[in-house]
Amino acid sequence: MDDFKKLNDQYGHTTGDRFLVTLARTLSKGSRMIDQVARLGGDEFAVLMPETDENGAQTVLKRLNGLAQIMNKHLFSVTLSIGVVTFHKAPESAEAMITEADRLMYLGKQKGKNRIETHVIR
Repeated sequence: MDDFKKLNDQYGHTTGDRFLVTLARTLSKGSRMIDQVARLGGDEFAVLMPETDENGAQTVLKRLNGLAQIMNKHLFSVTLSIGVVTFHKAPESAEAMITEADRLMYLGKQKGKNRIETHVIR
């Protein structure tokens, strides 16, 4: 999530926590049945999308980002920077997968926020 610190600073941590819960529910409801949504910590979430290629992941994440934007219009102006890693074979470890997605998310933030950055590992 982009600029979550501003929301916390302006409205307080209780409101920030409530917003995180609402965002988590929105992401979970907007995901497919096979997807798993998890909060990694702070303002970072992960969506595990098994058996999904880059195009499928882009479609799902654009929908989730759209749902977050709709939610934001009613609450606060917060955008999402998303890192997508697609593996054609099993990753070395779950940690390697999360590290690469995290790197891509920060790349999106550096490029201006509210972006989806992708990397395919063959």
